[in-house]
Amino acid sequence: MKNKKMLLNIEIIKCINQKEFKVVFSLMLLLVTLSYFIETFSVYGKNVMWLRSVAQNSFMIGLYSDNLFQFYTFFFPLICVSVYSMSFLQECQDGTAENYFIRMGYAKYIWSKALSVFLLTCFSIIIPMLTNLFLCKMTFPLVGSDDNVLDNHFTEGIYQEIFLGNIYEKHQVLYVIIMILINGCLGGVLAILALGISMLPALSNCNPYIFCIGFFIAFDGVSIVLQNFMFPKLNYAYYLNPFGNYNMIQLVTFILFNVIIALLLLRKQSHREEYL
Repeated sequence: MKNKKMLLNIEIIKCINQKEFKVVFSLMLLLVTLSYFIETFSVYGKNVMWLRSVAQNSFMIGLYSDNLFQFYTFFFPLICVSVYSMSFLQECQDGTAENYFIRMGYAKYIWSKALSVFLLTCFSIIIPMLTNLFLCKMTFPLVGSDDNVLDNHFTEGIYQEIFLGNIYEKHQVLYVIIMILINGCLGGVLAILALGISMLPALSNCNPYIFCIGFFIAFDGVSIVLQNFMFPKLNYAYYLNPFGNYNMIQLVTFILFNVIIALLLLRKQSHREEYL
């Protein structure tokens, strides 16, 4: 148990010190900060009677900075795989993975890396988005001045048709926090799925950055196909966006399906006595 904890700490420290993690985390902070300033300057000097609420100005729901969130969803697989998922390929090719394998055992090495990939990818998504929400909370009202008007005339009953609409109707900030956590969870699952794929023997000599780009292109290509063939609920982007027309069972089923695939890939590799 002590060795597992020590190895997990080593993996986390290695990830934090890598330039890829710093670039992704900085990019996410840049996106959410730009979103905040765009939403702020878009309403500067305007009538406060139409000032939107904290949640409605957040990175996920903001009206004026919507293009930034669409940029995020399009590059979501690249963001996730870049945090730490290609580290296995990097360590295999520079020889450091073999040292951990000899000292700790291959299975412990695999599962510690998988857990660190999941946690740090979640962190890279959740913390910047929560930072954006905090900035919005410091600037905008908790309840927008236009909420009652919009509710009475345009949105009566519509909340029952969207995911967790009853929560959004009464607790908008809580709804955004839940969606941020879901984004983080989806990112972590996608990251360990990419890690599992990178451990396939056929990819052992693949350049880590080529793998990263290839995963992004393949993933977005599959997403476009699913969207065009009317299978949106099999698409990651479908669950990233707020106000989706799905329920909790569909979301949990989608996450579990991806988790099972990722765990099967990792389990297969963790039972190999020799790989490096």
